[in-house]
Amino acid sequence: VSIAEVEGQGKGLVSQRMLNKGEVIFTEVALVAASVSELRHCHHCIRSLAAAPPELPQASQHWPSPSIHPCPDCKRALFCSHHCLSQAQASYHRVLCECD
Repeated sequence: VSIAEVEGQGKGLVSQRMLNKGEVIFTEVALVAASVSELRHCHHCIRSLAAAPPELPQASQHWPSPSIHPCPDCKRALFCSHHCLSQAQASYHRVLCECD
């Protein structure tokens, strides 16, 4: 994959070979992430912590039940896993935690 000028479309990523369906060609870590949603979400990865809507009972078989891990100090920040909680505590959450 390289950056190239595509006539009539501007700059973009262009593959030098055929890509397989689902093949990962680029990954990056977000510098900043924010959610403006009113729905509950993981404060680290922004994954939804909402349960399947009750008006769509068939959705529950494809909608994983959320696992909620609150910050043990402030209890306000919610995380989808112990991994996300640990990552947040080790990097930035101690600055944001309202418990101190």
